[in-house]
Amino acid sequence: MSENLQELVLHYIIQTGSTEVIGHLRKSMFEHPDHAKIFEAIESHLKLYNEVPNIPIILEYGDSTETEWYDACTRFLTPLNSPEYVAAKLNHFIKTGQFRDLMDKVVPEIKDGKDVYGELLSQFEAIASIDVGNTKLSGDFIEDSEIDFDFKEGHPTFLPALNKMTAAGGFYSPQLIVFLGGPKTFKTGFLINLGVNYAYDGMKVFFADFENGQEELKRRVQQCICRSTVDDLYSNEMRDEYKDQKEIINEAGGKFYIKSFTPRVDGMRTLDAEIAAISQEKGWIPDILIIDYLDIMGSDIKGGDHERRHIIQSNYMGAVGLNKKYGMFTFSVSKAKQSAFKKKSLDEEDFAEDSEKVYNTHAAFGFMRDATDHQFHRARIKPIVQRSGVSRGKDDCWIEIDEEKQMVIELDPSIK
Repeated sequence: MSENLQELVLHYIIQTGSTEVIGHLRKSMFEHPDHAKIFEAIESHLKLYNEVPNIPIILEYGDSTETEWYDACTRFLTPLNSPEYVAAKLNHFIKTGQFRDLMDKVVPEIKDGKDVYGELLSQFEAIASIDVGNTKLSGDFIEDSEIDFDFKEGHPTFLPALNKMTAAGGFYSPQLIVFLGGPKTFKTGFLINLGVNYAYDGMKVFFADFENGQEELKRRVQQCICRSTVDDLYSNEMRDEYKDQKEIINEAGGKFYIKSFTPRVDGMRTLDAEIAAISQEKGWIPDILIIDYLDIMGSDIKGGDHERRHIIQSNYMGAVGLNKKYGMFTFSVSKAKQSAFKKKSLDEEDFAEDSEKVYNTHAAFGFMRDATDHQFHRARIKPIVQRSGVSRGKDDCWIEIDEEKQMVIELDPSIK
């Protein structure tokens, strides 16, 4: 491949996000070192997250402070002229190369007297059918469309008012849902209640802990299941109650798996490997992934030190990638900026560390608790971002919190 074509191909992949092209290419086809490195970054990211990375992420696969690497990557930020022309050149290059490889394989076999007609015809047809960058229209013309009933039904939470904030009456794969709140607002306890109630509904939950510790989290989950204080949890009565509740969850088909990981070290690849291990050992795959919490996970981005915001955004995209891979949806929490603690409502700019991460979520909700709310053991959940349609409820979701028993119940919105 000429250097000019190498650059056009990379430009095409990055600008169009086309994943089908990559399967027909190899790193060795890119002779220019920068082009080979960029293609390797794209290929690695695709394997991890099932999508073509953007330029800021590609930069992180090298030293983004190095001028040559920065210039090599950022030249692809400009719009690509005539992507159809590049697609045509790509098709010719790929077909020619595969035809040459086929001839190298079958000519010696023909000379040896082997019957390769069937295989040769099949391979010819496969090569001829290659149509990388097919530009056929894939959108919907309204004048040609019909009203269908393929409406996405979500899996409802245990909070009807929260479900009404969603167009689907709940959540579904591959959604990433984040709850934003200040410190000590019972965010982890709320995630526990989400997971436990989903388990009672027969769903399989994987709680990935990066903050509290496995034993602490297990005890809190047991409290939530038994609706028990710490002191009462170890009584014979509660041991029997816990056994009964586990049977109810098992009969419903629910599962709840807890695993603690090392913050700022373990990343999405570690979670992926853990899910694979669950599948191999226990024979099930999670329906729901709960990460406490995404912002403090480690990085899977190769090479050097990286800005924290790039790592966070990569992990948000990585969570969506895992959801697509396994058919899950994910809940997490995030801290609000200190300036947001006294606000009556939160917005996208209130996300701590990097407000841009909100744009990688499917839904985000404010988890609001002021001094009065703490006094009356309550909190208010309010939508910040809702991408999947218009919510069906206008009221906030008010909840009562019993921290001693790790319990959350919904309040009548008229009782505040």
